[in-house]
Amino acid sequence: MWLERLQADDEEWVHGALTLAPGAASDWDPETRSTASRVLETLALVDQVTLSKRVVFAPAIGMTLTYQCMAPAAAAPSLEACLATLEKLGRQKGNVRVPTSPADFDPMLASSPSLQALVDSPRYRSGDTWIACPFRAAAAWAHMAATGAQIAEGDDAAHGYQVNLYGFRPAPAQLREILLNRDRQDRLPALPARVLRQQHALVERARYGRWLSEEFLLAGSEAAAAALRNSAVALFRKCYPGFDAGPEVSFSQDRCTDNLTLACSFDDACAADASYVAAHAVDHETCLELLALDDDLPSLRPIRPAVTGRRYAFISYAHVDTARMLAVRGILDGSGIETWHDTSIDGGEDWNAVLEGQIRNCSLFVLVLSPAAAASRIVRRELRFADALEKPLLCIRLCETSLTDGLAMLLLPLQWIDADRPDSAERISTAARKLLQIRDV
Repeated sequence: MWLERLQADDEEWVHGALTLAPGAASDWDPETRSTASRVLETLALVDQVTLSKRVVFAPAIGMTLTYQCMAPAAAAPSLEACLATLEKLGRQKGNVRVPTSPADFDPMLASSPSLQALVDSPRYRSGDTWIACPFRAAAAWAHMAATGAQIAEGDDAAHGYQVNLYGFRPAPAQLREILLNRDRQDRLPALPARVLRQQHALVERARYGRWLSEEFLLAGSEAAAAALRNSAVALFRKCYPGFDAGPEVSFSQDRCTDNLTLACSFDDACAADASYVAAHAVDHETCLELLALDDDLPSLRPIRPAVTGRRYAFISYAHVDTARMLAVRGILDGSGIETWHDTSIDGGEDWNAVLEGQIRNCSLFVLVLSPAAAASRIVRRELRFADALEKPLLCIRLCETSLTDGLAMLLLPLQWIDADRPDSAERISTAARKLLQIRDV
């Protein structure tokens, strides 16, 4: 393990990196995932640390994850210990690469696809009031994969995204401006309810923000860049139908390769605008979610297609809620709606591939929501994948549940049914049949 040392403003910094090729998600057992999560959480607690995660898919070699970390030189022992633990985990799978000298440090960081676009969240102003539209590069990349967008016949260019996380705490004056802006938004007569709910969610994120996120889309060819740009436009129009102009996705050569090395001179002036803070603030839990080894993005491996030509509802749930999920399934079955859930997976099958295939081919996505489901990374991954595919969504809430990690933006606009209502069975049946009927139009 070799750490790069940098000098800036009379202070010395250390910069470390390693690359993992995770392969199939099932290759990473729960204990390994848990250990990786603890390591990343330890890194995130280092004072003045800046973190980065790069996800790249190349058809010839599959997926790779590159982690980078920069911290003051005093934190070098902690940084080295954390990266060594990640290296040990990777070597157990035979798929880790670490720099051992300057000669292979720079090539590792420069191995990113050369065309790179900073994705800035659009912010619209009307007088003193502004509206921020949070938009993730990772979501645009996942949308391209989920919708099966073709780059170009014969084009095997790599593509992906990168997220940089800069330690930051909003100033009291910025938070006051964000709260006052929310009050002004509430008085705007023409603001759609869905967008208004998203603005309220941004206020909560900013209140607990510890980081500012910076995201890039990565492409290895002009065709890949065009596909990613089109995906970003399509996803933005889906999320924000009332706005014409979306995020600017302008690719240039090697735009983000050295961005993390600038973290030691990160200028707070770039975050002086309260609307920027609202759109880019990330709390500690979301920071860890962005860095997680178990990525909330669809696999790009070829998928064995699920059985087609039939209509069914995919049920997403936490396993601790199995008994109540079966009750929901019984209601749907009794309404003549075929259902599928994960106990239908045969032993030895590629678990993630089967889940993805079933969500791709379902006619309705049913979420059985509970605190356990909201906390489940698998459930969140399934929900985001279904949303990227624009599947009809039906949310059945078992009990009061706090919506975090972006769930509010996905679920608040939906039709909810409380399972404890006396008429819940009739409401579930009616809503499911209506959604399936809308799908036929």
